[in-house]
Amino acid sequence: MASRKPRKTLDADATGPAWRDISSWNGSMWLRVLVCVQLVILAWRFSPQLDNNGDNAVYVILSQSLTDGEGYRQMHVPGEPRESLHPPLFPLMLAAARALWDNLILAKIMVALFAVCATLLCYHYFKPQLRYLTLPFLILVVTSGMLSEYSTILMSEIPYVVLSIGALLLYDRSVSRPDNRLLFWGAIAASVLPAQVRGVGLSFTAAWIAGTLLTKRYRYAVAHAGVYLLAFFAVRAVMSSSDSYLNHLFLRNTYDPEMGYATLQEMGLRVWANMGRYAGTLVRTSLMPVPGKIPPGIAKTVSTIFVGLVCVGWLRTLLSGRRLLALYVFFYFGILCLWQVQWSGERFVIGILPMLYAFLLLGLEAVLAFFDPERTQAATAFFRRLAAEFPSSLSPRKMRAVWAVLACVAAVNLYWQITAARHTGRMSPDWRNYYSCADWARIHTPADAVIMSRKSELFYLRSRRKGLNYPYTHDVEKVIETMEKEGVTHVVHDNFGWTKTTAKYLYPAIVSHPDRFRIVYALKNPDTYVLEFLRDAPPGS
Repeated sequence: MASRKPRKTLDADATGPAWRDISSWNGSMWLRVLVCVQLVILAWRFSPQLDNNGDNAVYVILSQSLTDGEGYRQMHVPGEPRESLHPPLFPLMLAAARALWDNLILAKIMVALFAVCATLLCYHYFKPQLRYLTLPFLILVVTSGMLSEYSTILMSEIPYVVLSIGALLLYDRSVSRPDNRLLFWGAIAASVLPAQVRGVGLSFTAAWIAGTLLTKRYRYAVAHAGVYLLAFFAVRAVMSSSDSYLNHLFLRNTYDPEMGYATLQEMGLRVWANMGRYAGTLVRTSLMPVPGKIPPGIAKTVSTIFVGLVCVGWLRTLLSGRRLLALYVFFYFGILCLWQVQWSGERFVIGILPMLYAFLLLGLEAVLAFFDPERTQAATAFFRRLAAEFPSSLSPRKMRAVWAVLACVAAVNLYWQITAARHTGRMSPDWRNYYSCADWARIHTPADAVIMSRKSELFYLRSRRKGLNYPYTHDVEKVIETMEKEGVTHVVHDNFGWTKTTAKYLYPAIVSHPDRFRIVYALKNPDTYVLEFLRDAPPGS
């Protein structure tokens, strides 16, 4: 019987074209090329304007408070209370940028450079696991529409990605050099930082302690717990405890707090609903955002394939020994599923998006290897290969299938960015009218005016007038009482298309006390008003 010709593979020692083995690149040449490509994309997407997301305005205000030496305070609110929700590390970063140049542009450049750091850290952390899949992985990260989007606005997602992957990398380096104390304490210090940037960073702490205990690296768990507690009490010393994410976690609806707290059964239904949303749509649209609508059948099929591959890649990571990474993603999604359904969205996937791209490729590799006719098809063998050391090998033909998937995902991401870039700097009519009201207030109201509005932090940055959001209550007397107590002089009746809370809570208070309000500025298309709140009701009212 004639001997079979050896099949070509793309294993770790393969030679040939650079795309086959990232280790054959000339001094990581392609990494430099991809970083340059990423800088071009970020420069193309860059806008000096502040995004309409209220959180980025809060971060700017908190950084101003720190720069001015006022502490960690909500400077836009009457009385300037201490901040209670947003961890302080990202505002500290913005404050450092503002200390060098009191302009948003430098701060936005800093966030964009964090995105480049994320790419470099992804290369160093995932290369031992992905090997010849590292180049496809980096291309997915660099071309990601969601990562680019949040790299050009003043939000904490990208710094969070950098700090979490940096901590994972230091952990791996420390474990490989157990006698190096500097690496050990560097890893411990880095491990507590994600929780100081975003509240969801608590998942990183949970994964760190669980992962190190499971691997019997007890000193990592004990040291992390000790440093985390020190950081926790230090942060609590500068923050207020009047409100917390834990309180919002168990509310039925933050935008209608009078509904009260969710029961255990309702929390279970919330988890199930969130699992359906993330698995059905949000993971796919994070990995591959498609402009416009696609047929429901195609969307469901693609979502199922993507989530299936990600789950296989996650299982492969768990079984191969990288338990800390696998546990972190598990706990991260656990927190997302506990969150209120109306807050589920692609934004919350950004923090682990590079991990999902890695899982996607690892799952694709495993599935392609399983359908190799020269390999056994037993299911038990498939799971044994999942637990095998990375990487397995693929034939050139199957490697071309990987690149086909990569090309599809990267092309859709780039097209989405082109579409999004066309709208950069454009403002919808409702937002245009809202900011026009802020401009009017800056010119026509006294410096000590207090203005109640939706998104009061954005209004403050434009108008330079303190203000607050109206309370989310159906009790109109409580709304009026809040205006009296906080010294409100004006209210803004917006006509936002993305929320109806003004019509739900502020408008009933206005129409129930028409003698207490006087229109002083009005716009049409859509109807938007600034109303003066009369401190004393007219006689006979």
